[in-house]
Amino acid sequence: MKNEHLFDTLHRVLTLAERFPALTAVAASERTLPVHDSLVGLLPSLQRGSTIACNGPAGVSLALALAAAPSQQGAWVGVAGLPELGIRAAVDMGVAVERLVMVTGDPSWVDVLAAMIDGFDVVVVGRRVGRLAGGAVRRLQARAQSRGIVMLTVGMILGYRPDGGPLGVIAGIALLVAFSFAFSWIWTMFGLLLRTEKSVMGVSMMVIFPLTFLSNVFVDPRTMPGWLQAFVNNSPISHLSSAVRGLMAGDWPADEIAWSLGWAGLFIAVFGPITMRLYNRK
Repeated sequence: MKNEHLFDTLHRVLTLAERFPALTAVAASERTLPVHDSLVGLLPSLQRGSTIACNGPAGVSLALALAAAPSQQGAWVGVAGLPELGIRAAVDMGVAVERLVMVTGDPSWVDVLAAMIDGFDVVVVGRRVGRLAGGAVRRLQARAQSRGIVMLTVGMILGYRPDGGPLGVIAGIALLVAFSFAFSWIWTMFGLLLRTEKSVMGVSMMVIFPLTFLSNVFVDPRTMPGWLQAFVNNSPISHLSSAVRGLMAGDWPADEIAWSLGWAGLFIAVFGPITMRLYNRK
């Protein structure tokens, strides 16, 4: 049902983009969009391809005020993740509602924003879209810049925000350091077995690359083939990644933490004695 809802949302956004091929009477070749006279002292114009943060208690009002003049001159405005915004408020701020499209709910915001960037001149990004991964943020900003779209962010910072607070962040970092210490015994063993630094680096890459990329760090295991999911879901890196993410998100996943500590203990128990024996022989 969630996928069907996402498809329906994207379909409606893209249908609007196809219905109005130009989507604006303002030439896309123009490097700027106009602003209301009352805001010229604050911001003389909206530079195409830019991202402007509208923070503070009046962030929503400021974003709508900045979007008003472009919409009145033919630009299309898309609003994502502002469920509290009403049509009346947009009208009061001067936005031409016949050129305003709002997307609410809880869809896949990365996909929705990508579609809106392709179809609109100004995209207002609200608080509900605040938890996007850094890579997704960079891709969206690059896409907006290449399309000449103005993005107005409201009351948030695009990127990861740990809901676990300082305690969750500290716990996540502590677990990561403990696991890294245990894992380092493997590299120390290679350092004692191999003759050159290049050999150690080469073997290390052969170990770390499969473990990292065959994990849930970059890709959701549910999108992988069934036989590969069995390996990925039991990978020590996947358990560590889930544990650190859970701690920083405030979930405190006991099973993932236990698996991560168990793998760390196993690494020390196996590679610690081997490394010490090799060292003593040297």
